[in-house]
Amino acid sequence: TPSGPTGPVDSIWQTNSDGNWTTSGNWSSNNVPDSAGSIARFTGNTLAGVIVNGTPKTLGQLLITGTTSYNISSLAITMNNGTGGNAAISASGGATQTISSQIVTSSASNLDISTAGSGTKLVLAGNIDNTLGKAVSLTANTGSVISVNGGTNNNPGSMTATGDGTGTVLMTGTMNGTGNMVVSAGTFGGGGTIVGAVAASTGTQKIYPSATLTNPSANTTLTVGSLSTNANTTLSFNLVSPFVSPSTPSVADMIVVSNSGGLTLNGGHIQIANNATGAASLGYYRVLSYNGPVSGTGLSSLTIATTQPNIVYTLDFAHNPGFVDIHRGFAGDTNDDGTVNIFDFNDLASNWNHANVGWAGGDFNGDGTVNIFDFNDMAVNWNKSVGSNSPVDGGSSFDYAGMLSALGGSSVPEPTSLAFLGLGAVG
Repeated sequence: TPSGPTGPVDSIWQTNSDGNWTTSGNWSSNNVPDSAGSIARFTGNTLAGVIVNGTPKTLGQLLITGTTSYNISSLAITMNNGTGGNAAISASGGATQTISSQIVTSSASNLDISTAGSGTKLVLAGNIDNTLGKAVSLTANTGSVISVNGGTNNNPGSMTATGDGTGTVLMTGTMNGTGNMVVSAGTFGGGGTIVGAVAASTGTQKIYPSATLTNPSANTTLTVGSLSTNANTTLSFNLVSPFVSPSTPSVADMIVVSNSGGLTLNGGHIQIANNATGAASLGYYRVLSYNGPVSGTGLSSLTIATTQPNIVYTLDFAHNPGFVDIHRGFAGDTNDDGTVNIFDFNDLASNWNHANVGWAGGDFNGDGTVNIFDFNDMAVNWNKSVGSNSPVDGGSSFDYAGMLSALGGSSVPEPTSLAFLGLGAVG
């Protein structure tokens, strides 16, 4: 039976074993924290996991430190810090902490949820009931993780994913309601659904669906009502296998923007987090799905960089209408079969000096036109296969002057040293 003061208390969980929150003997000075402004501290340092259950409670702060992994369950927790500022839930110490209970915001307080320390993970397995529309911040610092597995219930308020840039906030449940997720700093990801908007703020942020998944072949779909980016945004993806046909789509991380006209792009960078290699890795990967018009400065404001020798990543907005595709290609290989040969030259020749023909037409650098720069890319890898610097047996040599002449020539001179002949293995 609870005992002690009826007002706010600051109490420490006293046992390293399972127990009931309501039992006074489980708390320092027999004071059960259960009122606006009360503080509940969990400070254990044993390897055993501890389950804490009970009946609904009201708290101002829930603070978990140390190396004991706690699971707080079977009770709804209303976060009300009275006149003491924002209510708070925090975890540190390097362990995984789980709150299986529903978390309910109150009219008196906004809510700050934070983690700190490498190895620290806070799993919110119960949903966050933010019917009152309070501001909720999710702050992950120093390599820690906050995972909102239970989603949110009827959330008209704003949630902010932020931190010092090294932490990760995951949404693996469903964030219902009209509220937005503002990504301010660090990494935001997960395979959940956000009915409202995901909006980039002014800090440096990354949106990575498979964030924290260590398998490089992991792929996850993050679904959002709308998405906006800016120049500080990085969209990061795992690429597993390329598109073959509508019935055999690519296997890759994807962000799905479900609202018509819900995509607003004002800059941003595409990053390849993990990828397959070899000839089977070449082709198109669907990474961003949208419908309706794109607002802001548009699709062309996204950038992508080549990350491997002679492997070229380009963005394609026409190959799969309604998708932003990443094309992974071997420079000079128009048909993505892994070898640069006469078939690729014929594709390039058919589109010489043509615009907007894409990778398959010979535009290897994505500048919109098939020209001498693309021809030089082909020369670099002529008669070579991805993953090897050795010419294919029986292949023809590259007659630079003759082949260029067949195309009608160019005012741009060929490379002065043809240093490409000394490149190492690629792909």
